[in-house]
Amino acid sequence: MEEFDKFSSNYKRILDRDVRFFGEDSEYFASYKAAYVYRYLGGNFNGNILDYGCGIGAVTKFLNSIFKDRKVDILGYDISAESIEEARKGVKDVEFTNNPEDIENRFFDVIVMANVLHHIKVEDRYEFLKKAVSHLAKNGKIFVFEHNPYNPLARLIVKLSILDRGASLISSRDMAALFREAGICPVESKYIIFFPKIFKVFRPLETFLGGFPVGAQYVFVGKAVYDRGKI
Repeated sequence: MEEFDKFSSNYKRILDRDVRFFGEDSEYFASYKAAYVYRYLGGNFNGNILDYGCGIGAVTKFLNSIFKDRKVDILGYDISAESIEEARKGVKDVEFTNNPEDIENRFFDVIVMANVLHHIKVEDRYEFLKKAVSHLAKNGKIFVFEHNPYNPLARLIVKLSILDRGASLISSRDMAALFREAGICPVESKYIIFFPKIFKVFRPLETFLGGFPVGAQYVFVGKAVYDRGKI
């Protein structure tokens, strides 16, 4: 995804413009994901987190903030060198790298992959996800967030976004199949982000709506079930 190099300096501005239909800026969505990870892991979580495909560090920033009082080490990885430079400017006390050698033979208790896979060619997604999961520590968890192609607002945002040119959305059903192929056991899947700002009074209800396929995005949480030595 080196093509994001040309957007890195303006990435947040472009994304803020793209999501204006929802009535929020891009930080709302990034903080939502970080908060979901925190709630799932619990306040007592100690360990290390890899933000895989971190871009300019939007989600990394909030993961770092929300876990700041815990013994949690966070690393942001993306192959876009320019995006990593922007991430370093925005989040000073987190390690970032675009060099895959920096994460070789390193294992993480948690991997977060936020809206990354729809940028990967369909035929490459299996290997991409499999490679990411190869960095999971024993009993580790992976959180994969993606747009819901059945949500019309999500489809509109993706269609109009210059950042998503050539992207192909993934249904939750296809994600479940991809998890199985990559040797990941799903332990939780939910639809998320239901109400735009104009209806924010209803957002507390989102906790109970995870089974309804109308959220703008969805999340899969999984754990590796393969023998790492066979990868």
